[in-house]
Amino acid sequence: MKKLLTILLVSLLVFTGCGESKENKANDDTLDLSSYKKVWRIDDSELPTEEIVIKKIDGNKVLFDYVLYRLGEFNDVEGTIKGNVATFSTKNDMEWTIGGTLKFENDSITINITESSIDLIAKTENTFKYKGDNSIIRELYLNNKEVNYMREYK
Repeated sequence: MKKLLTILLVSLLVFTGCGESKENKANDDTLDLSSYKKVWRIDDSELPTEEIVIKKIDGNKVLFDYVLYRLGEFNDVEGTIKGNVATFSTKNDMEWTIGGTLKFENDSITINITESSIDLIAKTENTFKYKGDNSIIRELYLNNKEVNYMREYK
């Protein structure tokens, strides 16, 4: 009887210990956000409609630009990171405001716009899976191949 109780007790401890180590491991699986310092595109076309330019990630702070084809830009947006989600609220040079979150996921970033002062920038959620070193949208503007039509909208 004593031997049976000992076996049951050891089995219980081993089973409980295994469960805790898996749980702790899951909680420790955080992303290395330093690898996200890139230009993220919403699609892999020659002319993406949106880009997120991650400029800097330092501790719990992220600095990024949100670039929209033919709609304009939100530059030097500051977000506060908690876990793998950054919360932000910003205003651009045309006095338009947006706010929401960036969620850093495996090989992607999802932006969730929860507040917007203009109808042309919808309250929506988009995932950016394609990354590069340069902004395609900005290169078009700099080379005068495209016009930023939102300048005329103001």
